[in-house]
Amino acid sequence: MKKSFEQQENNVGVFSFEFTADEFKEAMNWAYKRRAKQFNVPGFRKGKAPMAIALSYYGEVVLYDTAIDHIIAPAYEEAVEEYDAKPVSQPEFDIVEIGMDKGLKCNLTVDTEPVPELGEYKGVEAVKPSAEVTDEDVDAELGRIQERNSRMVPVEDRAAEEDDTANIDYTGYVDGEEFEGGKAEGHDLVLGSGSFIPGFEDQIIGKNVGDSFDVNVTFPEEYHADDLAGKEAVFKVTLNSLKKKELPALDDDFAMDVSEFDTFAEYKDSVRKELEEAAENRAQSAFENNVLEKVVDNAKFDIPHSMIHNEMDQILRYQQQQMRSQGIELEQYLGFLGQNMDQYRMTLHEPAERNIRVQLVLAAIAEKENIALTDEEKQAEIKTLAEQTGLSEEEVERQIGGNSIFFENAKNEKTIHFLTDHAVAVDEPEPTEEETADEAETEEVEGGESEE
Repeated sequence: MKKSFEQQENNVGVFSFEFTADEFKEAMNWAYKRRAKQFNVPGFRKGKAPMAIALSYYGEVVLYDTAIDHIIAPAYEEAVEEYDAKPVSQPEFDIVEIGMDKGLKCNLTVDTEPVPELGEYKGVEAVKPSAEVTDEDVDAELGRIQERNSRMVPVEDRAAEEDDTANIDYTGYVDGEEFEGGKAEGHDLVLGSGSFIPGFEDQIIGKNVGDSFDVNVTFPEEYHADDLAGKEAVFKVTLNSLKKKELPALDDDFAMDVSEFDTFAEYKDSVRKELEEAAENRAQSAFENNVLEKVVDNAKFDIPHSMIHNEMDQILRYQQQQMRSQGIELEQYLGFLGQNMDQYRMTLHEPAERNIRVQLVLAAIAEKENIALTDEEKQAEIKTLAEQTGLSEEEVERQIGGNSIFFENAKNEKTIHFLTDHAVAVDEPEPTEEETADEAETEEVEGGESEE
């Protein structure tokens, strides 16, 4: 057998194979033995006719596919390894010459993994957001913790106020007739929440527990029930009880209740430290992403369409598995959104291409900079997986075997850390007057919409 490999433009590789007549005859003999029972030759029991007679009756072409598969598969595998080729698509098969008296000449054309032309990747400038934590941030976090530890207490000495939780019975009427879905008993309603028809909650404010009264409202024109949209309605309401949220005092007792600290001052300091650590982690993560984006954009290379489509399929399979784990099929979910699978799949083109670019650029940098995981780092990854799965480290290591793909994410993380260690962090640019004006206009519009 003779073989060769030619790397052509646009990430196309061509394997060429030439098998002698004897080599191809051997493959044909093997193919006939595998398929002999399929041939029914007059004068012979089924499957017992000599190969030469069977082929004179059927023609040797009937065995070509089986013989080719038999002879090409190991040859192709050997050639991929010998030439260090990296096919990313199924080969397109082209026969140049074939026959038992001629042998087999053929070409296999594949898309190959592109080699990035790296641009600048050390010393790139990238934005690192501020990790500053203000006193206002600390107070806001303490407020959220205070809210989580609040309790509801009965209100008995006053009328209903905004932010109270009112327990009510109500029955709604349109044109004097009770309408479907307009009745409830013992319903808890936070006054001022805006969860009921506009004007409903306002008319409960000022009422006392035990009061029965009418609430007059008009359903919005865009109300979801067409038969009620724009209609005037009267609700017969009884106020059963009132509760208000009682917030704990931010003092030493509070600190001891929610933490291991004895004083509120100590607890406040710990909250600040946690916020600072979280802010620094967010800033560092954003910095890493910004560095990586610049490095990837600086690299030049084209990606074969087949490679992108394979990645799209992989993303799709993962998402289908995730949805199934939640008890829903992706197709069903897309139906709710008014999309079909083909439409959704095309939205994956851009993220798939980005995934490939990132992976190939990181791999090229790792190779160029000799970045690899140490034995200690590999063992740490094995230990982490063992803890996640409940398996022993020995069992995890046995299952992994020589699979280097398992360590790919860790190697990528190490490469990203290398890039950020050699990058230059810069502050976020101050917004221009135009950007500030646009932001103010957006806030004004959003504010106007929320008031309506």
